Amino acid sequence: MTLTQPAAELQRARTLKLWLAGTTILFFAFFAWITLFRAGPYGAPGHQWGSPAHRTDFTVYRDAAAAVLHGQDPYAIRNVRGWAYVYPPPFSIVMVPFALLPVPVSVLAWYFACAGLTVSAVSMSGRLAGAAFASDRKRLAIIFIPALIVSVWFTVGLTRGQASVLMSWLVIAAIFWEKKGRTAAGAACLAGAVLLKAFALTLLCYYAWRGR
Repeated sequence: MTLTQPAAELQRARTLKLWLAGTTILFFAFFAWITLFRAGPYGAPGHQWGSPAHRTDFTVYRDAAAAVLHGQDPYAIRNVRGWAYVYPPPFSIVMVPFALLPVPVSVLAWYFACAGLTVSAVSMSGRLAGAAFASDRKRLAIIFIPALIVSVWFTVGLTRGQASVLMSWLVIAAIFWEKKGRTAAGAACLAGAVLLKAFALTLLCYYAWRGR
């Protein structure tokens, strides 16, 4: 307890943190099932479960990684829906561990990895924006109100198995580490973002303009 925060306020902030943490866990658990279902169908014909429409981008990355693993061209493969891999080669190499897992397991592994990146991105953003606030409740508001605003966009990325969550994390991490004076870490994250999608070069141009 600090001199500026009475015990009652700290208790309210602690209760709010627990409530938000519980809600977040339930949120991710619920959408984990939706993500797994969307990436179907699974199983042999006649005994399949999951979405017959196969509404996911993840298997494009996984199949490209499998192609790399077997010495094939990742750009020549197509997933169940006929979608092609369009990202730079390094991303297909990064995804190789997921190609070693059964499809349902790899779908969930990618989902929870992206869920962790989402929490990390929100945390980093909150630490940057909330540093000027002494009150725990104000800091929580700074973190969760923006998170709520962008939750629809992040949820779409999560449930469709898209690389957008990883891309967002890399950009936010690049800004976060640069602000913290960890230039090498920030540069590594920015390089990863550029290797994933070229539009991250705009952030590089910003740093070049600032002389960083």
